[in-house]
Amino acid sequence: MRYHVGSGNEPPNRKRAPLCFVSHSWKDEGHQFAKSLCDELRSYSIEPWLDEQQIPIGADLRHTYRYVILERCEVFMAIVCPAWRQSVACQEELTVAAERREREGLQIVPVLRQDVVSFPDPIQGLLHLRLRDLNHADAIRRLASSLHCAAKTFRMARQLQEGTWIERQLAVKALGMLGNRLTISILARCLQEDSDPITRYWAAISIGKIDTNEGCRTLIEALKTEQNAFVREGIKEVIARVCKDPEGGAPTDQE
Repeated sequence: MRYHVGSGNEPPNRKRAPLCFVSHSWKDEGHQFAKSLCDELRSYSIEPWLDEQQIPIGADLRHTYRYVILERCEVFMAIVCPAWRQSVACQEELTVAAERREREGLQIVPVLRQDVVSFPDPIQGLLHLRLRDLNHADAIRRLASSLHCAAKTFRMARQLQEGTWIERQLAVKALGMLGNRLTISILARCLQEDSDPITRYWAAISIGKIDTNEGCRTLIEALKTEQNAFVREGIKEVIARVCKDPEGGAPTDQE
């Protein structure tokens, strides 16, 4: 028995397979490729969300896509090829996914089926997997592993936003250990807004472990408003350790 999103028949205490939205073009045999890839991924405990299999007859397509991307999926996979790059619908899906990535840490995994002239901004610079056909078992295993990792990252980001203070502390530490620069915005929001000072402290430590220019700017801005002495000391220690000449130096307690 298969369990579909929104069906209401998920068994209790069952470890959920990551729900993966599959953005793909129907042209140039793209849909058949996506269907076959989804069949392969199910054997690795991935639950792909493919339009023809999950959308009821008569449903509003655009509304359904947005709902699944914004509310239900845990990872967004883009099967990239020239037809996908030129598809208005596929680019709208990617834009919606990028919005949720910024807000909630949704991960985007690009799979390059055919070479394209350029990548759209939301996936520019992301490591992609080349998958010309489905005969490469090692590549499919690597993709499945990446999808599981992406879903785990997303779940931790959600836990950081919605969990108890203990769960938030565990999540913020785990995100730092993963070192995913795409979670900087989530950690930054935690550093600025979380009510628990220990969680804010570990958010600063985790941002330092990821070590990006954006992270340094985040730390410097947070230090301007942070009132807790313990958290301030943690932020200053991270800035001194990882930020190279941070915009003329970090603010001091007197500033």
